[in-house]
Amino acid sequence: VEGETFTAEVVARIQQLNERELVQQLSRELDKQHRLVTAQALDRVGQQRLSLYRFRHYLFQHYLYQNLDELERAYLHEAVGLALEALYGEQTEPVAVQLARHFEQAGLTEEAVDYLRQSGKKALRQSANVEAINHLTRGLELLKTLPATAERAHQELELLLVLGIPLRAIKGFSASELEETYSRALAICRQLGETPELAQVLIGLARIYAVRAENATSYELAEQAVRIAEQVRGPGPLSWAHFS
Repeated sequence: VEGETFTAEVVARIQQLNERELVQQLSRELDKQHRLVTAQALDRVGQQRLSLYRFRHYLFQHYLYQNLDELERAYLHEAVGLALEALYGEQTEPVAVQLARHFEQAGLTEEAVDYLRQSGKKALRQSANVEAINHLTRGLELLKTLPATAERAHQELELLLVLGIPLRAIKGFSASELEETYSRALAICRQLGETPELAQVLIGLARIYAVRAENATSYELAEQAVRIAEQVRGPGPLSWAHFS
């Protein structure tokens, strides 16, 4: 279930096999003898060796996956996710997308949302704005399936604020999607009380209305942002407010 490309050490952990013996079996029998897989690369995370293999044809992996029932798939997705976490330790960012997929398929929604957030931020740092939007939007969709708690509201607010960045970059301040994002963020801030993020949200909305030449509304929102930022006395909110 790891995918068309898989890690021998992940399989070894799940099946409780000796890593070296499994690598030998994969390279000798399944690769050279049966031509089912091919060795791809040797990677390392710290001192941990990662032996990567790929199915020679995607149909091999597809056939094996389709022969698992829903319960088996969920169990194995969770096992793969936990194995990847153990192997990568504190350096899970390179496999955050995979971890999000495995935990989502395993029904571990909170873990999936966390890795989608990480994936979105990573994509954003790499200026992969469309990818960032996809990851963050999926995270927001999954959050809706969780119970409505203050913790969920804080997580949603964080995802919305990050989502606003690639939306601005791609679609600009006049985009309806951006207004919807900041309006939802404002509703959450009101629900939670005057959070430190409120000034940032108000400035985002102020700039949206400024682009539409709705100057009175824009100015009012900016004034609110400045007042809140001064009350919070945090350099982040205040700098956002005066930036407008």
